[in-house]
Amino acid sequence: ITAECASSELSAEIYKQIINDYVSADVNARIKAAYRSKEKIQQLYEELLNDEYTFSDELKSLGGVHEEDSHIAVVHIDGNDMGKLFKKADTLHEIRKLSVKVDEATHAAFKKVVSVVVDRYDDIMASLGFGNDNLFPKEKNKKVLPIRPIILGGDDVTFVCDARLGIYFAKIFIEEFEKHVEDGPKLTACAGISIVKTKYPFYRAYWLSEELCANAKAWRRTQNETASFLDFHISMGGIAGSLSQIREVFFGLKPQDGDNRYKGEYLLYRPLKIVSSEDERGLDLMLKKAWCLKKNFPKNKLADLRSVLTRSRDARKRFLQDLKFRGLELPKIPGHQYENELFENNITPYFDMLELLRFYPEFALKEIGESYEYLQAGNQT
Repeated sequence: ITAECASSELSAEIYKQIINDYVSADVNARIKAAYRSKEKIQQLYEELLNDEYTFSDELKSLGGVHEEDSHIAVVHIDGNDMGKLFKKADTLHEIRKLSVKVDEATHAAFKKVVSVVVDRYDDIMASLGFGNDNLFPKEKNKKVLPIRPIILGGDDVTFVCDARLGIYFAKIFIEEFEKHVEDGPKLTACAGISIVKTKYPFYRAYWLSEELCANAKAWRRTQNETASFLDFHISMGGIAGSLSQIREVFFGLKPQDGDNRYKGEYLLYRPLKIVSSEDERGLDLMLKKAWCLKKNFPKNKLADLRSVLTRSRDARKRFLQDLKFRGLELPKIPGHQYENELFENNITPYFDMLELLRFYPEFALKEIGESYEYLQAGNQT
């Protein structure tokens, strides 16, 4: 009689103490590869980790406070127009040189993310609900970083982190990625961030993050843009169907390929552009406006705003009249009049602002919001 491996359904013949059970040779090889991979990652960032921090292999160490909130973000990032860049390389030497530069940019960008996590560890962990050093998750007396790289090579990147850090880390990564080519064409990238429950099947979350990244790329092409974009999806339960099906059912009809006209009211403003300018589709602008909402609106009115976006025009009109009576003003988007009817050309930016409020670390949101307020006040220095 041969025991069956619970993971692979092959013959279980090797005992693994870490799981206190027998596994197949195939699973044993994967476990060994995972250990080697973790050791390599620790060595790559040894200087930053300084024997004080460590990466974890456990998703439960990345996704929220135990028994309070348990969601992770699976972030997939892919370079834009890489095929075109490599086609322009005339010789094998140029292809190799470009390949090395892209790989260096990727590792430098992720190193920047890790350095931010280490430098602002207390701020980040406080924003996740950890009150003091004793509550910080630890492994072997080392503080666990709330991020874990999965794929890191070429222009293809996947990492996992706490749900409230996915958009923040993706923004930092792409901004740094764009800086690391001294000569030649500027590198850009698109990101997809799927936010799911920690115990949700990882392969499904990863597949969704790839779809989100592809959607950001498709939007970029239809708009003839050259910048980087990101798209995200937040799931409080399960996920059924493709991204387009989910969005059509829960958020309204999306535009057809190459057609900027929305077929019905659509709740989502994303994908968002990663630029430092005051672009109407810019992630920075959305974060600044989200901070305005948080600072000026009581929590019950934020909940009312989320609810009324899905209701009738009459309900929205009554809501806006109530805001006016209370002296509350919705954030404005330059060149648009969303604050007058919530929707314009059948889309609204306010649903995205509300989701960014929940899934962006408050300290970072506050910093970008206050810097915006400072400049708005005319203090250009």
